[in-house]
Amino acid sequence: MNNISSIQQSYLDLKKSRKIETIENNYISESWIRCLEKGYDHSKIPESKVMSQQNLNRARDENQNVRKFVLPELELLFSQIAGTNFMVAYADQHGTVLDTIYDTEFSENSAKKVVIPGSSWTEELKGTNGLGLAVKTKKASIVEGKEHFFDTCCELSCFASPIFDHKGNVLGVIDASSDARSREQHTLALVKLASRSVETRIFVEQFKSNMIIGFHPRKEYLSTTSMGLIALNEDGFILGVNVTGKMMLHGINFDDELTFSKVFSSSFGTIIKKLKTNDLVQITDWMGSTVFAYKYQNGFKRNFLSENVSSLEQKDFRPCKSCSESLIKSKTCIMIKTKFDENNNNYSKTARELGISRTTIYKHLENLS
Repeated sequence: MNNISSIQQSYLDLKKSRKIETIENNYISESWIRCLEKGYDHSKIPESKVMSQQNLNRARDENQNVRKFVLPELELLFSQIAGTNFMVAYADQHGTVLDTIYDTEFSENSAKKVVIPGSSWTEELKGTNGLGLAVKTKKASIVEGKEHFFDTCCELSCFASPIFDHKGNVLGVIDASSDARSREQHTLALVKLASRSVETRIFVEQFKSNMIIGFHPRKEYLSTTSMGLIALNEDGFILGVNVTGKMMLHGINFDDELTFSKVFSSSFGTIIKKLKTNDLVQITDWMGSTVFAYKYQNGFKRNFLSENVSSLEQKDFRPCKSCSESLIKSKTCIMIKTKFDENNNNYSKTARELGISRTTIYKHLENLS
């Protein structure tokens, strides 16, 4: 019997021992097979890896920019499902649990002894489990009772959803776990909602000095966690789009430097004027999809001069010709050139730090000498 057929037979034997006829979700089957390929024995107790309190404190500090938004969501999630033998948890991008909240029933469950802050729940360590799958597949997942690979985890049902930044990187995972007998169908929806809420808060915090436009094909979904968010600077350059927004604008490569007008058929200036006088506008992208949009945040960093000039040691630069006749424009121009020089002629870094576009920098470099 070759290795492939041996693994397949072990897979079928495991299903039979669990009295499972069909596994509906392919990601469960794929995870089981990965575990079998690693030579894991489902009847054994999986390895336990728990970091020291010192390392846990360090990990919490390193993830504080995420945790400050996650912890209120965990409290809310707990209040929505408390009293049903549940726990909620937040794990970092590596699958290490950093924070947990238990209800009274779950605190008496043996699982409380292993699902603890500092414990690692990667698939490589704990086999098939919701939290580990969310980290590995970057998708929300349910692992119900007997769908866990190791027998010792089969008393739990896990519901997990990753938290993404606007570039699609996993920042962490929100997880809810329960006694397998108390599974509730709506729990994964609540966990997803918590993750999307955290993503929105992180996005708004990151682009607090820029305009953010909220959009959705259906206007009744605006101001919910299912809407897209797009952050722009005053020149109409796109600084970031949240994960939901990228799904709605599928087919557009946001890794490239894009302007609003390269994504949508309306000019940036026209839309800004409309948003100043209207609560809601309709915009169409170049692929023909129309969405409703509104001004979620008007945070243009118009005062970047006053915030940055005093902190820079200005060198003997001259303003460009178009700025030389105005004192304010001259100072702005010289400040841009000074910052550009300070950043070793790095356009992207300078644009990011000043909240302006690379094109704006180009316009001011005529007399950089």
